[in-house]
Amino acid sequence: MTTEGCTNVVTDPSLQSVADTLKCFLDKDLLEPQFYPDPVVFRASLEKLNKDDIELKKTLTSNKATLRVLAPYLKTIYTDQKRIIETARIQRATKTKDVKLIYDKKSMDVFRAIPDVMEKFEVIIAIHETADVLKALIKANNVVSYMVNSEKAELYQNPRHIVSSTSKLTSKIEQGTTIAAYSAFTKDYVMSDSVFADGRFPLGLGYETSIIKYAMCVPIKTPDDKLIAVYELTRDAHDSAFTKKDLQIVLAVTTWMGVSITQNELYNSLMSEQDLTNHLLHITDLYHCEYADVDKTLSDVAMLAREVVGAERCNLYVVDKESKGALIVEEYDQGPDNQELFKRRTKKTVESDGSVLSKVLFNKQTVKTHQPNLEVVPEGELVVRSLLCVPIICDKTVIGAIQMINKRTEIEFDMKDEEMLEKFSTFCAININHSKTHNRLYKSELQNKVKLEMALYHLKPCVHEQEAMNTSRNNVTGPDQFFTFGWSPRPENLPKVAELTMCLFQEVFGNKFMKSYNVPKFILTVQKCYRPNPYHNFLHAFYATHTMANILIRNQSFFSEIERRALMVAALCHDVDHPGSSNIFIRMKKHHLSELYSSSPLENHHFAVASLIIDQSNLFKNLKSDVYDVLLQEIYNNIIATDVTLYFQSMNELRQSVEKGTFTFQDPSSRRLVMNFIMLACSLSDQTKPLPLGKKIADRIHEELFRLGDVESLTGNELLPCMDRDEIDMIPEERIQFFSVVVLPCVQVVSNIFSAFVAIEENVKVLLEQWKELVLTKDQDMWKPQESYKS
Repeated sequence: MTTEGCTNVVTDPSLQSVADTLKCFLDKDLLEPQFYPDPVVFRASLEKLNKDDIELKKTLTSNKATLRVLAPYLKTIYTDQKRIIETARIQRATKTKDVKLIYDKKSMDVFRAIPDVMEKFEVIIAIHETADVLKALIKANNVVSYMVNSEKAELYQNPRHIVSSTSKLTSKIEQGTTIAAYSAFTKDYVMSDSVFADGRFPLGLGYETSIIKYAMCVPIKTPDDKLIAVYELTRDAHDSAFTKKDLQIVLAVTTWMGVSITQNELYNSLMSEQDLTNHLLHITDLYHCEYADVDKTLSDVAMLAREVVGAERCNLYVVDKESKGALIVEEYDQGPDNQELFKRRTKKTVESDGSVLSKVLFNKQTVKTHQPNLEVVPEGELVVRSLLCVPIICDKTVIGAIQMINKRTEIEFDMKDEEMLEKFSTFCAININHSKTHNRLYKSELQNKVKLEMALYHLKPCVHEQEAMNTSRNNVTGPDQFFTFGWSPRPENLPKVAELTMCLFQEVFGNKFMKSYNVPKFILTVQKCYRPNPYHNFLHAFYATHTMANILIRNQSFFSEIERRALMVAALCHDVDHPGSSNIFIRMKKHHLSELYSSSPLENHHFAVASLIIDQSNLFKNLKSDVYDVLLQEIYNNIIATDVTLYFQSMNELRQSVEKGTFTFQDPSSRRLVMNFIMLACSLSDQTKPLPLGKKIADRIHEELFRLGDVESLTGNELLPCMDRDEIDMIPEERIQFFSVVVLPCVQVVSNIFSAFVAIEENVKVLLEQWKELVLTKDQDMWKPQESYKS
């Protein structure tokens, strides 16, 4: 081989390896370079680059031609960054506030959904027993405990031995009736020395009696002024009137009771909420983490809803499909053991006939009714006194319904029951939707496996080509001047590009590597995965690999073995399966790659294909798993570095590192920057060939862009200037701008590190002058891109 301009470096044994942190578990020979060059010379040479970069920045922001040529590479950036930042802050604050509000509302809804404290039998007993204590303390002849139904604004007498609401004697909370109703209405105590003669309550006690004369009513209120009950204490006419001391005793006791009931209510609410949350979380964990059977999960949710709402029976309906204006639903009904729901074998057809289920499924309407003998369940065992049916909605579409029958302790279902059931319907919707999504995902995974098997089969290299490569890999030699930066393949070399690529690998890694690893199969598979694009094809990958190999064989000791392997593989695969479009075009068209990868979608795709080929060809089958993971990460970083939009970021980081004096070749971040520039320089190396070859390569680049423009013009979309065939005369000027802003600075960075790369730098300068001369002479006859491309 020819060694042109090998870099002279000073070896410093005291310098630490880049992979110091990995020595404990990775192979030292693979990860550690043999020496590090002195960065002082490099820092000095970068001072000039920094000055040039300032001029380039001015050109970049003021020259329209520069912006035009960079349009396919640069992301859209708003100039008013302050406004964007402020907008982001507002949005972030708004989102945070919304989350908090949602959480608070949810908490309150759960709290309100807990059954009312007065429906708890133990609380009613406590109120009655306290009434007896008060009666004895103040020597009253009689005491009546009135419970409060705040929703209906009613008082009712509920003797301690009766729990059923059907036995309650009710009266409205209003003025102008009884003393108890008056006290409940005002939420204040009332004392009367002649209860039947007091004009504030014409009905007195609400019943006729000639014995009772003195009355005192005191409400039981919680600290938040919620009315719980009213005590009505009376004395006969021959007794004395109630005194202020009697009132103080009753007020003290009722105040204490209000606080105690509140604490009890809060405790029960929290415990109920905790139990409910734990149960729902358990169910959620089942169908999100372990993926339990959907029928079992739906049954658990529905049966839990039945217990919380307090219904005697529940049913669940899941829409299967629509047929001729009717809905075919799967019906879940309670089994004979009353412990879970079972899916009926026969599906039910629901017509839009105004029935309860049709109103819910077709009109998204919640149905709540307590008409007696409304309907009878199919078994004919249970008479429906009250019914509550709520739709299960997902993405504004009704996918089912959950139905409760007969409230156990009430005549009908109330608003709290409806709110609670709506919450459970949401869990059912999540479960049903998750089940459908899981099934679709599972089928998609199976389909992807079938497609992958088919793709891998057809990606296998031709057996004869692989045998020929295996036979000749020990004898393959490159053409004259093959290991120089200036060599380019001639027409007679093009059919043997794969063999020449293998020759590059052998020169960089040696015969031992070629015998240990399946390089021929890898190269042939990569070749098959490159599309026949005008520019981003296997020939472009070969140019990049050829330049990379020439760097590595002249600077073997600068790189670790892992770095050399990663750079060579990345150079060959950096544009594999390129679709012939740019990242900005892919985002603009909302291609699935832009949805799959948030940044550098094409480069991420190239790595994904490369890693698949590496795995299928068993290229590094002898590496330990931990070393293999490091190698893949290096390959990924190298391929991502070929995204031109990241070049300016890397240049800025390099400049800052040099200015701060932190740049050293031992520092992993500094080495990463160096390899980023090497990768981009190799990717651009075919564009640095002098005319007329450089002109042909430019034709291929723009033909690829023009093809994108042809597609866009058919759809009537506005074209970027670089994609418009009518702007063909602007190509020389665009080449000048691109070389000045991107190619030349990038090449200069690499040539300042590796002196042999100066040959490429000189090529770029010569080519840049040739493009300028074309513009100055207006030699339009020489510029015929279509003919150049065809040749």
